[in-house]
Amino acid sequence: MTFSECRTDYEHYLAGKGLKKRTVRRKLNHVLYFLSSLSDSPSDLREIGEKNFNRYISFLKEKELTEGTIAQYVSSVRQFFTWLYKNDLILSPVAELIPEVKSTSREKPIFSTCEMEYFLDTVGSHLRDRTFFELLYSSGLRCSEALSLKWKHVFIDSRKLKVEQGKGGYDRYVPFCSSAAFFLSKWKQRTTSSQNDYIFPGLSGGHLTYHCMSLRFRKYLFESGIRKPGLSIHSIRHSTATHLLEAGADVRYVSELLGHNSMETTVRYTHPTEESQRRAYRMYHPRENGYYREIDREYRKQLKALREKFHDRAEHVARYVKK
Repeated sequence: MTFSECRTDYEHYLAGKGLKKRTVRRKLNHVLYFLSSLSDSPSDLREIGEKNFNRYISFLKEKELTEGTIAQYVSSVRQFFTWLYKNDLILSPVAELIPEVKSTSREKPIFSTCEMEYFLDTVGSHLRDRTFFELLYSSGLRCSEALSLKWKHVFIDSRKLKVEQGKGGYDRYVPFCSSAAFFLSKWKQRTTSSQNDYIFPGLSGGHLTYHCMSLRFRKYLFESGIRKPGLSIHSIRHSTATHLLEAGADVRYVSELLGHNSMETTVRYTHPTEESQRRAYRMYHPRENGYYREIDREYRKQLKALREKFHDRAEHVARYVKK
């Protein structure tokens, strides 16, 4: 049993799970990379075993890839061999022999609200790009979701849009703010002739590519003077999630907005800032809003006077009641 003999069936299996074509292609390439990287590996998939997996992981580490990238490569291989076993194409569950590659989750950088406003101001009057980045920040869409939008998916008057077959394979409606609606209206007046047209058309009749808008993002980021290592076009989506949660939005709402299957994914997107932590502490900690005073001689003297005052008052009331 070779990979070429089962590739088509596995590709159909991945597509049937609702994965995007790009994701299916990436997973297939990971498996091919595994098979091609082990020069002494057998051509028959049924003969691949634990030593081949261990050598592959060592090979990836020698490439100085990040832990996250290695984890993705290994996960694709594990998924493939699990599928082989469940479909009786190999004799033993060798996927269980593949070592776990733990990825330490590092906090990804995001824009502060001021930085985001400054970035958008830097884009300025370039109407197409301003519309695109305003929409990204307003709605929290993935870049690929925004690029795939057609005018029939956007309802400017009610300020909402429809994401068809987003990540996970289901549709969802997403609101956007008035500033995004303003730029969408202006951009529509300049470009559209059909509801079936892409909002951000490319030269070949399709839509703009991720690579194109990523380059535009880098250009404006450099011009803005914002120097945070690791910022990417996807950081806008992370920033949207964090800013909403910092403003008090319910994590369940933000999870639905972003199209996450699990709220745990949404929580990983959040980056509580020092100011938001301080604000939450002042608001919720029971001791923060209390009053504390050291019990000294002066305090005891005032407390004694207060007790005497209450005692005299109580005697006065008692005499009044007897009368």
